Amino acid sequence: MDIKTKRYLVMGALALIGIIVMLGVLFGARYFMAEKTVQPAKSAPSRVPPAAATPTPGQQQDITLRTEDSVQIAATYYPGSGEGVILLHMLGSNRQVWDDFAKRLQQEGFAVIAIDLRGHGDSDLDWRDFTYPSGQTREEENDFLDMLLDVKAAKKYLAEQGKFASNIVGASLGANIAVLYAETDTKVKRLVLLSPGMSYRGVMLPSGPLYSGKALMIASSEDRPSADALNTYARRIRGEYKTIIYPGGAHGTDLLERQPELAGRMITWLKK
Repeated sequence: MDIKTKRYLVMGALALIGIIVMLGVLFGARYFMAEKTVQPAKSAPSRVPPAAATPTPGQQQDITLRTEDSVQIAATYYPGSGEGVILLHMLGSNRQVWDDFAKRLQQEGFAVIAIDLRGHGDSDLDWRDFTYPSGQTREEENDFLDMLLDVKAAKKYLAEQGKFASNIVGASLGANIAVLYAETDTKVKRLVLLSPGMSYRGVMLPSGPLYSGKALMIASSEDRPSADALNTYARRIRGEYKTIIYPGGAHGTDLLERQPELAGRMITWLKK
């Protein structure tokens, strides 16, 4: 075999070896990539951000408000995502009388604040010591009219919770206070008045037209002062109104106990 032939044979062998090496490299790379695909890298566990705090159904909180004249007012706040509602009790009563109704309102989404008017419950002062007009006393000396500041403090608290428009439900003396306060605050959208009167402890209606929002007014037929007052209210309310007269003589929040369907009718009105 001549030298030239040997040279060709050596070159062919070297080329064959090169091809084998290249094929080995290619197959090795594919195997490596296949292994990486079959065993994906472990990812760090995802962190779910905490949910925003929302009111728990049935949650309530006892709070203390301070009025412009430095009277401490006890209150219970029932958080809700909807509009605010202020509850005002009768003379000689307290905020606890509203507890069942407040919880129903809360279930409907309302944010509710029930207060002990000054001189009642856990609030400062004693209503038995209050002075009020008796024919010789000036109206400005009526301590019961200062309860308007209690409502204003409750309204301010609701505003701090983002409830700028509100509704007021009042019973007896609380109903008269609700009407007088609504005359001073255009953001009061609706009233519910249980057994309002022409005058309770000197808290009487102004002589001119009354509230221009929506007002639901309820009384009993045998509770003559309140039933008669509803006729006067109806003539002087400037906005939309509705009157309900029940048989019997139940007064104020007692109507809620005597008339089981009344709470639902009140809630329907507050949703209008």
